[in-house]
Amino acid sequence: MSAKDASVSKSKVSRSKSLAASKETISTVGVDSAQIVAKEAREDRRSQILKTHKYLFLNVSHYLCLSADEVEEFALDEENTLRKLIRFTNKDETILFFQYQQRQPLTFEECGRVMGRGATSVMRLFVTSGDGVALESKCVYFLKKSPAPLEDKNISDEVIAGSFTMKAGSTILGVFSDSVSRTYYPALHHLKYWALNKHISDQNYCTYNELFVSVDDFIQHTQWAEKHVNEMVELKTLDPDQMTILAGITTVADCLAAAQSKVIISLAEEMVNLWCQQVEMLLNAAGRIRREADDIGPKKELEFWLGRTAHFSYLLQQIRSRQAKTVFHILHICKSPVMSEWRELDMKITDQANEARDNTKYLYTLEKYCEPLYRCQPINMLDKLSGLIGTIRLIYNFSPYYTSTDKVSSLFVKITNQIVTSCKNYVSDHGTTRLWDMPKNELYTRLKRCIRLFEAYINIYTRTKKKIANTQTERPFNFSEMYIFGKIHTFRNRIDKIICLLEYCNQFSSLDSCTIEGIETLSARFNSLYLNLKKKGYDLLNYKNLAFDEDFDKFQELLQLKKFMNVTMNNLKQSSDKLDMMRRFDSLNLDFLDIEKGYMDILTLYNYELDNLQHIYERDKEEPPIQWNLPPISGRIYWLRLMFHNIGQPIFTLQNYRPSVMKTLEGKRAIYRYNKFAFVLAKCEVLFHIAWFRSVDAAYNCLQVPILARDPKTRDLIINFDPYVYEVIKEAHYMVKLGLQVPREMIQLIHSCHNITSTYRKVQMMLTQYASLKSTIPDMFMTLMQPSLFKIDSLIFPALTTITWTSLETSNYFKELDKAFEEFSLLIKT
Repeated sequence: MSAKDASVSKSKVSRSKSLAASKETISTVGVDSAQIVAKEAREDRRSQILKTHKYLFLNVSHYLCLSADEVEEFALDEENTLRKLIRFTNKDETILFFQYQQRQPLTFEECGRVMGRGATSVMRLFVTSGDGVALESKCVYFLKKSPAPLEDKNISDEVIAGSFTMKAGSTILGVFSDSVSRTYYPALHHLKYWALNKHISDQNYCTYNELFVSVDDFIQHTQWAEKHVNEMVELKTLDPDQMTILAGITTVADCLAAAQSKVIISLAEEMVNLWCQQVEMLLNAAGRIRREADDIGPKKELEFWLGRTAHFSYLLQQIRSRQAKTVFHILHICKSPVMSEWRELDMKITDQANEARDNTKYLYTLEKYCEPLYRCQPINMLDKLSGLIGTIRLIYNFSPYYTSTDKVSSLFVKITNQIVTSCKNYVSDHGTTRLWDMPKNELYTRLKRCIRLFEAYINIYTRTKKKIANTQTERPFNFSEMYIFGKIHTFRNRIDKIICLLEYCNQFSSLDSCTIEGIETLSARFNSLYLNLKKKGYDLLNYKNLAFDEDFDKFQELLQLKKFMNVTMNNLKQSSDKLDMMRRFDSLNLDFLDIEKGYMDILTLYNYELDNLQHIYERDKEEPPIQWNLPPISGRIYWLRLMFHNIGQPIFTLQNYRPSVMKTLEGKRAIYRYNKFAFVLAKCEVLFHIAWFRSVDAAYNCLQVPILARDPKTRDLIINFDPYVYEVIKEAHYMVKLGLQVPREMIQLIHSCHNITSTYRKVQMMLTQYASLKSTIPDMFMTLMQPSLFKIDSLIFPALTTITWTSLETSNYFKELDKAFEEFSLLIKT
């Protein structure tokens, strides 16, 4: 190389170096100016930060474990962030998200600061209103109670803040549902149970419980929504290159041209075939028999149809999209055979979507009547049952889907399930209280209210069924009542056993004061058996656990009170004694004793006793056994009265204390036989009384005769008194005691009986004294004493003629005789 060439070469190199240096200088100047502009824009954004924004930054820093300045610096990185903050603090937005995520760093020109030198990804803070950047990792949210503008003085009251972490595969719906169910709901329930311990009234229970039902509904609806979103069916697509070809077809002319291309037709047919397979699988799944838990409520029915509505509506939305319409249009123009299959599937999809929408609409009308089943006590549900069953009646008649008995029966079963579930929650305070530890009176009241709800539900259904049958213009309620109410009947049986156990506790507490011999042993046995049953800790409301039923039956058997009653009753032989004892057992109010059968056995014994009494009457009616010292007629009437009492006392006791027994065939037969025999006894009593009544005159006449008479043979003085008078008077005395009618004359005789007896004794003494005086006269003086004896005889003579047993002058008469006897006695002595 020459020197000249070398110099030229050096000059070129020097010029190239100077050109490169000048270009680098120009580039550096441009970068510096862009960074300056970015920095100025950042400072301009900083000047727009308000105190309300800094309040939000402070809360974000708390949740993300950052400083407030760091959060502010993150917020200044983008202009869009500041706009979101301004819209939230104004009344434009009501929700704001701060998302702390790993992302590609921004350049200095984009954010106005250096961010992660040389790093491919850094932590950045995004602010959104729920759209734009997908929610990932740690998020902080702010909710406004109202759309009012935020100021320094109201921001702390108007804004609710919180945080959550988005997990892989989860959605914002699931995160909120999980947050409420795990955090807020337990806290609210703690307040609820505190309030329940303060004895909330039944009237305020529904209002108080409405908050918790609303939270439950929120959790359920968000879970449903997340589930439906995750189960959405996305129509499949082809490879990106193939989809690019189809995406280029936008006009009718393009469709006409594409219909001439075998390649495009092949692509379209392949895509529609994929869709057909997907839709067929979806329709097959929709046509399968639903498998559901046996305790789900009516809200699950609504959830199911909401999900189906979402699935098919989203599917229709994809089918009605521009790209799908383009594919269908191409195949329609070329008359592809795939379209005939697709049209059938399209009709089925449309039918399924319409059916789901209609059912959702009808179930929404039912939801307001079902809602009290979730939040109210049983006593407050009663007024809602008519509207509930009436709404089902309308759905059954007007819904195009709920026209079969199976589908409506399934709806009724879900309502039954919820009624049972609500009753369980009501009785057990939502599972927080053991029934064994609950006050027995309170538990008894709650169980009775549940039974009242069951009965009202069944009764309203029955009345509605009869009303529909009478109209003959509606579809009849030909549903299986056993299928609908079977769970209620089963649960009712368990409740009845619990009530029976409570009644045992209440009734056996009365055994301590019972005076039946040997009952104290049974009381001690009951306490021991009850404690053993309680120690096992059964969930009494779990009617599927049959172990309790078995132990309860054994519990009843081991009580042996029924055996004790049978032994006690067998030891008694008379129906009246058995009745007295049965009444004492009946007063214990123990249903398992089968008191009704005991009374029937007594009735059978009574009929046997009635036969025996009739036989005794026929045998002894002529000469009945009379009590000692009773007159014959009164004695017979007493005998009849005793027999009448023996046949009447048992049957009247049964009539008063167990009229149901007397209404049986055996009871009616006993009443007929009693009436017949009682008539015979009453008639016999009347005949005896009439016979005695007629004999009263003869007795009265016996008292109208002189008190003395002469013996026809010896001519000696004798007392002229018939002992029958005493018998009649005694009869009259007992007749008065028996309450029978007695003649007035006999009443007078009863009152003058003492006088008659006194007269009798005086006459007897007079005759004795007269005979004694005569015996003291010596024979030699008998003639001399004749005038005096004649005088005494003349005084005695009226007793032979005019002085009768009822005479009023008997007292004076006996005084004169006594005076004459004294004079005669003195004469003899002298």
